[in-house]
Amino acid sequence: MILTQWREEPITIAGIRKAVTVELLGYNDRIKYSTSGNKIVVIPPVINPSNKLDQYAWIYKIKILQ
Repeated sequence: MILTQWREEPITIAGIRKAVTVELLGYNDRIKYSTSGNKIVVIPPVINPSNKLDQYAWIYKIKILQ
């Protein structure tokens, strides 16, 4: 998932039944997420000046169970 604007609120994506892991590229800490039914909810991390990521796009890598 590619975002061109940072979102502080949870991000819901339909069509994903079971996620194995969720990563935010360039961010070293764990990303919180939950799955329910046919959707996943990704909780963006709190970003501050010391862990600020790229200013133009943010990429979440979601590994799903096939």
